[in-house]
Amino acid sequence: MNNGKYCPHLVIKGSEEMLGVNFIDGEDVTFDKPIRTNALPVNEDTDYSALRAGTEFLIMEGSNVVGEGLVKEIFHHKPHGKQ
Repeated sequence: MNNGKYCPHLVIKGSEEMLGVNFIDGEDVTFDKPIRTNALPVNEDTDYSALRAGTEFLIMEGSNVVGEGLVKEIFHHKPHGKQ
């Protein structure tokens, strides 16, 4: 999750919409232990506004749940080259 190459989908618990993200940095994964990481949305045409502080989500690889998480904080990122 900390090499900038992991791009799974997030699904907000209680929803079925898959939100593509790119985990850009974070702690090394230790299975069965919580870690902190940062992710960016990958689809400009997708509404990510449902991801707010306190939102619980599943991490999906295809149809497989591979993890779960909680949004702690939202930071606003401007894509490279945008004003």
